[in-house]
Amino acid sequence: MRRSSRRQLPDAETLRLACSARLHQRFVQLRVATPLVLSGALIAIVPSVLVLALSAERFSAVAAFLALLITAPAALLCLLPYALLIVLLYGTRRAYKGARHTLERLHRAVRRANLTVQRLSERAAKPVIALNARYAAFERLISAPFRAIRISEDENSRP
Repeated sequence: MRRSSRRQLPDAETLRLACSARLHQRFVQLRVATPLVLSGALIAIVPSVLVLALSAERFSAVAAFLALLITAPAALLCLLPYALLIVLLYGTRRAYKGARHTLERLHRAVRRANLTVQRLSERAAKPVIALNARYAAFERLISAPFRAIRISEDENSRP
């Protein structure tokens, strides 16, 4: 068989997945990255403002140095979880990029298997349903005379 050199158009499922991937990326940028960048900037700006506000002109050099000794480790301590989160995000992104093609192939294979099983189950169920309908009609035909015979309640109540 000869393959066509023209590229196939993506199906609806692929377009839906691409659209949801773009929406997810936008969500990550707005809801995760923006607060992370803003809090990182605040962690860097607040100690700097404190150090400038507590300069040696207003207070003694000892007070400014002690303020620096307090705020710098606190800022680093607050920055550590954010730095760890950024490293984890970067690692997750690299892991996903490495596994993306395998995951896409797996998704296509599972989707193909699902469609095949659905078709096979339809083929298997149609004869069973048809046979059940015939048995139901046959059962109605046979049980019709027996349904016509009714036992009165007076006979049932006697001991």
